[in-house]
Amino acid sequence: MSLELDTRQRAMLAEMHVPVWWPEAAAEPLPEPVAAPARTAPKSIAQAIADAPELVAARAASISARAQNDVEPVAAAASSDWTGLRAVWTTAQACVPLNTALGAQADWLVLGEALGVNEGAQPFDAPEAQLLANMLQAVGISARPDARSACITSLLKTPALDGSDPLAASEPHLRQLVALLQPKLILALGPFAAQLLLRDSTPLGQMRGRVHRFHGVPVVVSYHPAMLLRNRPEKAKAWADLCLALGAIA
Repeated sequence: MSLELDTRQRAMLAEMHVPVWWPEAAAEPLPEPVAAPARTAPKSIAQAIADAPELVAARAASISARAQNDVEPVAAAASSDWTGLRAVWTTAQACVPLNTALGAQADWLVLGEALGVNEGAQPFDAPEAQLLANMLQAVGISARPDARSACITSLLKTPALDGSDPLAASEPHLRQLVALLQPKLILALGPFAAQLLLRDSTPLGQMRGRVHRFHGVPVVVSYHPAMLLRNRPEKAKAWADLCLALGAIA
């Protein structure tokens, strides 16, 4: 997809208060440097040795889960029964996808976040939805039902009732959603959606600027529209994220 902007797209960006600029081609940006956390000295050498196996096992499990997300593809779903799938999502006792805006295959899967079961029938409220629609249209992606080029949904921000890890409990439902849609790209908006999808507790600011993978599908992380409405200067960063997303599937 060409990144040349026409008059309509430039007008949309102006309405969003995002300056139009095109930086020179550069190498892929390096992750932002992060200061190493201070370490507390162990009480004794014997205690440090005793704790080592558990620390190594926990680290290995985390690396294994993230590596599996990177390389394992999601097979296409055999069923296209959206009614049945929505029933599974809305009755699951974990953080599950709900409020899908479209019920067909889509080029982009856009994941937001909801704070609870009473958030309403739409993934985003009116101002957030309008801003998101403008941003997607500016890069040639439409959320109109007739276009079928984007599916917008939210993730329920509620812990599992049985005390289990909500990230692990919800992954089968996310895999089912991705298998049904077969999107070319996933856009995760907000820290909760990004951390759930990627099984990574890294702050959102450090996850931006690079392409991740969810079972083989490219994932780009960006700010939630609600945050952009509160912090208008960050819209320029969100625009850069959308350009990164376009480049990931070019």
